[in-house]
Amino acid sequence: MAAAEGGTSGWRVKLYQLNDDGQWDDRGTGSIRVKHVEAAGGISIHVTQEDNGRDLLQSRISDDRDAYSLQGENIITWEERRAGNASIDLALSFQENEGCFQIWSQIQEIQGNLVADGPRMDVEGWGAPGEIGPQPLSADSSPMSTAAEATPLPECRVTNLKQVHEQLANAGLTHREGYAAMLQEQNNAYLSKLFNLFADCEDLEDAENLVLLAQIGKSIVLLNDVNLIETLLGPPFFEQVLGCLEYDPELKCKAEHRAFLQQHSKFREVLSMDDMGDLKTKIQFNFRATFLKDAMMRPGLDESSLSTLSSYVFFNNSEILNKLHQNSDYLRRLVELLRKPTPKSSDANGAATDAMYQSRYGALLFLKEMCTLAKNVQIQSRDSLYQYLLQDTNFFESITPLLADRDASPIERLIGTEILSNVVAYDAASSFRLHILKAAGHPPLPPWAGSAASAAGPSSAAELAAEVR
Repeated sequence: MAAAEGGTSGWRVKLYQLNDDGQWDDRGTGSIRVKHVEAAGGISIHVTQEDNGRDLLQSRISDDRDAYSLQGENIITWEERRAGNASIDLALSFQENEGCFQIWSQIQEIQGNLVADGPRMDVEGWGAPGEIGPQPLSADSSPMSTAAEATPLPECRVTNLKQVHEQLANAGLTHREGYAAMLQEQNNAYLSKLFNLFADCEDLEDAENLVLLAQIGKSIVLLNDVNLIETLLGPPFFEQVLGCLEYDPELKCKAEHRAFLQQHSKFREVLSMDDMGDLKTKIQFNFRATFLKDAMMRPGLDESSLSTLSSYVFFNNSEILNKLHQNSDYLRRLVELLRKPTPKSSDANGAATDAMYQSRYGALLFLKEMCTLAKNVQIQSRDSLYQYLLQDTNFFESITPLLADRDASPIERLIGTEILSNVVAYDAASSFRLHILKAAGHPPLPPWAGSAASAAGPSSAAELAAEVR
């Protein structure tokens, strides 16, 4: 996606309105931006026609969290309330998924701010019947400053850090895009200088400026710009921004984010992902985005403040699950690994080895994580994943023998039962019943079912076994 696509011209969308017959009428194609509209009485969704630049939609964003719905990866729908308690249903279909992601994130963030500021009075003048949104803006009711009008950042040096922090921390919604662009100009030159200053201040143990840099780092993330977020998640900036956040003055003591990741995080592949395009990168970036979000969460900082990070993780989860089975046999080959016994650990402390992660043990952990992700994605992605798992892999033929295998470890059998329980719950066990009919009998119960002998938690294991039976 070119930077200009979502820049001052906005993202390309089609606007639809639900008619009295329950059909969606095409109201036109245009570009969308979220900005302050005086006539609408606040921050609004603003769509202008692409052929003549006239207003197609000006819809003030509601503080009702349930008003807006995300359909798939490129459609946003909502009910537009109008004067006299009338309402119309509207939908925006985005040409680019990234545009949908960015606008959805902005809506969530604005709603969080509206709830924090309290309810607002309804605005009159939302147009006559048959019109969508308020009357067009007049010449003197221009939107708030655009990204290009943001005050330039000062020269990046230690003596200016306080000013940099003040500008970024106090940036209004319509200025954030401009500051994000400034930070990334000339191949991220300003960002690089900031983090070079951080390295120098850390070497000098300059506590005062390290605190300022921590606040700057947080303000940069809170600009909530998707392109900037992706830049921060990649090398070399991710470790540097985590380093800045270690000196957050809201912490009781200095954090150790970098040391924690170095000691406790390791990317392991059950099966090689080298031929899976950008799947590996998406998984790594999603882990980093989740860690960054969790590292930044404070008592005074809620989810709406980190809307772009949250939406980034949400959309990436769907893409990751889709890539496992669309135009790829990766998931099918992974299921077959359930038939490959796990080798004994060669580690002196009994820790899992690379060989264990590349066999049944690793496949089980992967499938368990996959089922967990599937609970929190769009229903289309979840349905597509489970339908492939049940129809195009030998899932039941691979998982049921494992549960009855006395050579399998208690933890493997427990994880296997959790996975089976998730899959069976997806379609109310109909696929499992069909498998039983084909197999001419119920699979044998695990040797530990109903027993209190499982070191991994006999009661929970027995309960799960009863569920899938």
